[in-house]
Amino acid sequence: MGDNGSFGWLKNALIKSAEETPTPVQQSQPIQTVSSRRMSAPAVSSPVISPSINDGELDDQYINHLMDFMVKCNIPGPDYLEFARSLDEMISEMGTDVSESKIYQMTYKVGYKQSLPVAKLVDTANQYISLFNQHKKEFDGYLDAEHQKTIGSKIEENKKLTTANSDAEKKIKELEDQITKLKTSYDSNLDLMDQNEVTITTAAQTLETKKVKFETAFKFVVGKVTEDINKINTYLKDIQ
Repeated sequence: MGDNGSFGWLKNALIKSAEETPTPVQQSQPIQTVSSRRMSAPAVSSPVISPSINDGELDDQYINHLMDFMVKCNIPGPDYLEFARSLDEMISEMGTDVSESKIYQMTYKVGYKQSLPVAKLVDTANQYISLFNQHKKEFDGYLDAEHQKTIGSKIEENKKLTTANSDAEKKIKELEDQITKLKTSYDSNLDLMDQNEVTITTAAQTLETKKVKFETAFKFVVGKVTEDINKINTYLKDIQ
């Protein structure tokens, strides 16, 4: 597996997307972002970020996470990943004066015509999409597990506390001499329920934020790879 490399086409798309995205409401703890051209080592677990008011914005931490995942799953030999890196270098060298189709063709002819048939280039790009889909299933499973861990247990605890309070109310009516003790237990349970409600609300917002941000990044990256596939098929179809 090669190093992370840089993906200029992705960075440019990120910048364009950011310009079209409304500025989110000011937060007390801003999200720490990482340039899409400097991706860190693949994380073992799913990424954890601060929740954002604008949950649907394209978060480059998730873009980096998906790019790192693709690098981690790099298919042996020349493939779409290497082609994308070379495409990035060609774009940097040629600038905006050369047409997109010309850049794709030059990149392919210079570095990959002899070692990477167009059919294999498209096939490996599709393989990465399959890997992304599998990774999304794993991420969804992670969210489900976190939901049960942080929310489900508190809901069950609140059910038990509600039952306990119901019993306490009955005993208060039946046993006047135990009113003080039962009232203390009753108030304590209410406080704990309020704390749990705060935990439930916060955890639910955090998990939903993670889900929306991941899916937004996922759709963007898969869409970009799909777009490249279409362009490869269009621009390189007559190259022998």
